[in-house]
Amino acid sequence: MSRALVAVAFLLMAAGGCSAQDSSVSGQDTAPFQVAVDPDPDPGMGEDAAALTPAGPLQGNWRVTRPNDPSDAAIMLVHAIHDRPLIEGSYVLYQPFCGIDLPPVQAGAETCEFDGVSADIRGEVIDTLATLIFAPGADGQDHRLVFKIEPAAGPLNGTYFAPGETEGVPVILTRAPD
Repeated sequence: MSRALVAVAFLLMAAGGCSAQDSSVSGQDTAPFQVAVDPDPDPGMGEDAAALTPAGPLQGNWRVTRPNDPSDAAIMLVHAIHDRPLIEGSYVLYQPFCGIDLPPVQAGAETCEFDGVSADIRGEVIDTLATLIFAPGADGQDHRLVFKIEPAAGPLNGTYFAPGETEGVPVILTRAPD
C-alpha cells in the first residue's frame, strides 16, 4: 500500500499537481480568463419584444378525405402554421388524389405523378373562409382547397379545385394527430 502512495506522490510532483508554487509562468498570469458577457449580443435578431399572438385555429395537422368514401382514404395531409390571416405549411398527397374527380369507389386504381408528392402550401383566411394553394404538378399551376374555418376543431367541409376549375370536388378536413 505504501508503494501506491509513493507512486501517486511522485506523479503529482512530476505533473506539478497540488503545487503551492507561484501561479505565473514566464512572467504571465495564468489566472482563469474571464469574458464579459453581453446580455443580448445581437439585439437586432430573435423574437420581437412585443407580445406574441396566439396561433390561429387552423394550426396543426389536417387529414383531407372525400365525403361518402367507403374506405375513408386520405387524399392528402396538410401541416398548417396559422398566423392570422396567413397560413403556410406543407402537404403530402396520397394515391386517391390521382382519381379525385372519380367517384370514391372507383378512385385508387390509377397511377399518376402526384402520388407521394410533398411540398409547401400557402394560403389565407378572409372572414371565416380559408383558401390553401399548392402546386403539385410539373406545370406549377395552382390547386386550391377552400373551406370554412369553423368549427376550429373540425371536421371542416370544403372543396378542392383543380387549376382553372370553377366547380370543385367536396372534401372534408379532420384533425390528424400531431
